[in-house]
Amino acid sequence: SINPDISGDGAKIVFASKANADGTASNFYEVYEWDGSLNHISVPLSGSNNGDSLKPSVSEDGSFVAFESRSSKLVENDSNSLKDIFVYNSSTDTVSKISQSFDGLGTTGDSFDAKISADGTYVSYSSFAQNITEGNEVEICTSGSYLYHRLRDKTMRVDPKGSPTCDMGAVGTTLSDSGNTLVLSTYNDEMAGGEKQYSEIFVIANPFNRSNVFQRALRYFKGLF
Repeated sequence: SINPDISGDGAKIVFASKANADGTASNFYEVYEWDGSLNHISVPLSGSNNGDSLKPSVSEDGSFVAFESRSSKLVENDSNSLKDIFVYNSSTDTVSKISQSFDGLGTTGDSFDAKISADGTYVSYSSFAQNITEGNEVEICTSGSYLYHRLRDKTMRVDPKGSPTCDMGAVGTTLSDSGNTLVLSTYNDEMAGGEKQYSEIFVIANPFNRSNVFQRALRYFKGLF
């Protein structure tokens, strides 16, 4: 069992495991929650999952859990065979796919590193997909950082589109509990004022709340990330 996370009130733990509740082993990692009793979150619509579900992130009161999964059996019409981001709603016992493309054709790259805000409104993640947001697509072979607004069902890219190179992708995107601030690591030359020698850490304001303002927080030597 791996990837544990705990709700802010300490009442719920989420994790990924290949161990089934009945003591048997699964072929893939599944996501579970525990609050005194065990609940399987990454439940396939039919049969068994065909990919790992990993890295769950739980909201303050445990009502929502974001996670990544390569399984195509969690929701209807998931045919891209890639790693996507999902949100589990405990009040409705349903799973929704949130890493959607703007053109409805399915995302073109893996999405990963989901982090949910304390109230469950926002989910941040990184993605290699080129078609999540229209007009601000990532270049091929690099990644971008995104913020999803669950109540509006809308996604915004939070790192500016940079030069078409393969070494400036945004990774390690994470979100404050309030959802007001994001942090990410990137070689993005536009964010770094034309400099692209090092991977750097940036602090970014929630673009749903204000204009997309970012500032360089820390600089790390190239290759550290």
